[in-house]
Amino acid sequence: MTIAFDDVFNSYYDQFSLRAINLSIPSYYNQYLPDNQTDYKCLRVISPNLSANVQQWTYNGSWITIGIYRDEGRPATQRPARAGLLWSRSGLTTTMTDPAGHKLEVGDLINVYNINVPALTNVPVLSVIDDYNFTFRGSVVGPTSGTNGAYQNNFITDFFNDYVVFRLLPSFQLVPISVILGLFSSSAPVSQAARRTIYNITTSADVKIPNGKSVSTNYELNNQSQPQNDKTSFPRTFDQAYDEQGKPLSLQYQGTGMPISVNNVDSPVKNDQVFLNGTRIINTPNSRIYVYDYYGLDLNDVARGPYFSDQNIVIDPTVTGYIDNFKVNISLLSSFLNDEYGNLAIGVQDNNALVTRKQVLPLSLDAFNRPTKSPL
Repeated sequence: MTIAFDDVFNSYYDQFSLRAINLSIPSYYNQYLPDNQTDYKCLRVISPNLSANVQQWTYNGSWITIGIYRDEGRPATQRPARAGLLWSRSGLTTTMTDPAGHKLEVGDLINVYNINVPALTNVPVLSVIDDYNFTFRGSVVGPTSGTNGAYQNNFITDFFNDYVVFRLLPSFQLVPISVILGLFSSSAPVSQAARRTIYNITTSADVKIPNGKSVSTNYELNNQSQPQNDKTSFPRTFDQAYDEQGKPLSLQYQGTGMPISVNNVDSPVKNDQVFLNGTRIINTPNSRIYVYDYYGLDLNDVARGPYFSDQNIVIDPTVTGYIDNFKVNISLLSSFLNDEYGNLAIGVQDNNALVTRKQVLPLSLDAFNRPTKSPL
């Protein structure tokens, strides 16, 4: 994927970054406050609540634990003006269509041009019809439609304060919003109606059970659901966790039969997980550094404008050793450098292979990736 460095509002970012006011955390997810914000600015950690009778609580063989983070990948920027747009007016209400998507909310202030009047400034969005159409109050004079309308947000889009991204923990993989919404949907409890028939073995037929209740009779059935974690009778040695099919989640053991201690990094004072990456196996593996930005885009991609160079980030020959020896020749949108797997890049070796370290978790997780602290 090639995105120009100065194309801050490219639709590529929309698959990861969500306006915070549009995020609704399901009630069947536990929420946890982070204990530290060492590497990224974590706002909250969420995980399915088994007591809420969720239908899914694992993903790719691990417990679902999601970190909700501030979007630190792009600087605060004003959206560019959009021009050549269809518009129509009914009385004071003007509707404008942006085929690229407007990203507006009701009440956002915009400046409008080239409609029935030359310009309107500081106009609040009246309604959002869908992702592409919105309305505002204009003027009753002049034409009622046109094809060359234009508008621009008159505010700065503050990604750090107003947008969030999602990372699966403990891998820190930045995941698309669609994956998160899919997990929300697949985890949702399913309400099952009470059984209203009973099988008569004499007549080999289902017989309807009466409904309702009165002073003398009560035909209402107990429809109270049983918590998911009480539906199995498996032993809980070492607090063993199970997936949706009752299969034990992976747990490594020592030769003595005791589980191996968790080696997650959840504090900046105990992070010794530093790795020397190998070179990429390509035709010219040592020709440049393969280093990636906050969103996983190649920073030395020669196709990325406006620099079109594979020397945007190189080794600084004035630094001794392999740590903090990057020489950055461009203006970066974010200070975070990563390898292709999302690990933090902290330096580069002589062969242009990266030196990386594991990010610090915002809170402690157990061997199955479950938060160890109590939820809010």
